[in-house]
Amino acid sequence: LNAWGRFTKEYNCWDLNPNDPLYAEIQRVFLKTQKEMFGQDTHIYGGDPFNEVDPPMWDAQDLESAAKKTYESIAESDPDAVWLQMAWLFWHKKKNWTNDLVKAYLSPVPKGKLLMLDRELVGIDEEAENAHILEASKKLWKSLNHKEY
Repeated sequence: LNAWGRFTKEYNCWDLNPNDPLYAEIQRVFLKTQKEMFGQDTHIYGGDPFNEVDPPMWDAQDLESAAKKTYESIAESDPDAVWLQMAWLFWHKKKNWTNDLVKAYLSPVPKGKLLMLDRELVGIDEEAENAHILEASKKLWKSLNHKEY
């Protein structure tokens, strides 16, 4: 995936494409280790594969596959898993996330197994995009108020 922010290559971190077989393997080992260390107190797992980074391709089939593999890699570790993801990705690159791509990305996750976190109710006026999100998931709204000094 592309670099994040405007950092130079030397200081940038890189994200692994969920369609890469290594993604599921790392997820499996990480979640197994996490359970061993901390137990199983929750069934909610945060993961934002395309938060402020571009997917490898702006293609419905590729995005659907990436979401499916992300959810499956979590559910393999915990059949009761709920995937928590920020809704910001849809508005950060709004011109690229067409309604068809949003729908393709959300559709492979079983109903009730996706929780979208909308930090500031971004995109509230975009009825069609919100309809896809609400149809595929539960939506949690959280306002983060802060004062600049």
